[in-house]
Amino acid sequence: MKTYDVFGIGAVTVDLIGKAAYWPGSGDKVRLDSLEMFDGGLTGTAIVAVARLGGKAGIGAKLGYSYWSQRAITALENESVDTSCILRRHGCEPVISMIITNQEDYERNIFFSRKGVSYPMPEELPDPDWYLKTSVLMIDHGTGKAGVEAARLASQHGVEVMIDAERVEPGLEEMFEFCNHIVVSRKFALMYSGVEKVEKAAFTLRKFPEQTIIITLGEMGLIGLSGTLEFSVPGHQVTVDDTTGCGDVFHGAYALAIARKKSVPEAARYANAAAALSATKTGGRAGIPTSAQLQKFLRENSG
Repeated sequence: MKTYDVFGIGAVTVDLIGKAAYWPGSGDKVRLDSLEMFDGGLTGTAIVAVARLGGKAGIGAKLGYSYWSQRAITALENESVDTSCILRRHGCEPVISMIITNQEDYERNIFFSRKGVSYPMPEELPDPDWYLKTSVLMIDHGTGKAGVEAARLASQHGVEVMIDAERVEPGLEEMFEFCNHIVVSRKFALMYSGVEKVEKAAFTLRKFPEQTIIITLGEMGLIGLSGTLEFSVPGHQVTVDDTTGCGDVFHGAYALAIARKKSVPEAARYANAAAALSATKTGGRAGIPTSAQLQKFLRENSG
């Protein structure tokens, strides 16, 4: 039996989320309707989604002893995420981000700092056999050489590897080579591939024939390419409060479903519903459903 369904190496953040009535022009001043602090991160939120949905989740990271680091660790532990592979190092910090949501169309702008942010190389993790103890490894685009080496090691030992990529950064192309599942947004897919249609972008993104590519389309759902199978999943109509973290929740739910041996289309449908529910509350993690809540939503929206 595996210790983890999903083990993550990647971004953990502390988010300041503000809501504005509209997005200002250059030099304008706008009073925020609200400003709150939340815990987040591409991998951090995905791993919390795994745990809240009933999966066994662990994370590898480097964090220090500041208020921000301690807050990030406590938030993970409160969600029953195994933090034994977090290295405590003075000067290391989570990503700190400022997110402003425009209440006219619920789009958001994100400003972030990577001061003090670094990621552990696989051999640095306290448990040298971590890669033998997980069904799925999740990494994200910012992990650089650490992500490349973790993906390489996991792939060599038959572990499914999934990546969340939002930007082109050093090591990304090499990471893609070791990933079984590349799950990205429409915006990234079109930018990275240089094509105009998402269907063509999926084929451009794929590095080997067996690789799965999923391109999320927000409220429109997603398209997928897995082996010779091309499929789509429609979006769900929900009352949107905040879209922060929806993609991260999708990644976590998808990784858990793959760990539990669901087919790729089943995993995509499962993750699509989890992401929709996550948009109904403010903050990247507040709207993550429990397994019971997600199953109920799926039953009621199976058509």
